Amino acid sequence: MFSVNLRDERLGMINENRHGSKMEIIKYNRALDILVKFEKGSPIHTNWDSFIKGTVKSPYDKSVYSIAYLGEGDYKTSENGKITR
Repeated sequence: MFSVNLRDERLGMINENRHGSKMEIIKYNRALDILVKFEKGSPIHTNWDSFIKGTVKSPYDKSVYSIAYLGEGDYKTSENGKITR
């Protein structure tokens, strides 16, 4: 009987997250350890369930009042309880 390796089957799969960003599995170690690449930004470690549900969030998804994104880097949204610019 022919058996397909699950890793090979899922590697390269493309899905869309809840914000409409396309994501692709670029490394699949096991269901709880996958690496996903978005069109922008660094790859993100996540799991298979989050990938399928589309709950993996890119730092470039518009998540601040649906008009802005946080991006990547050493930025803080608040400091000592006060919102930063």
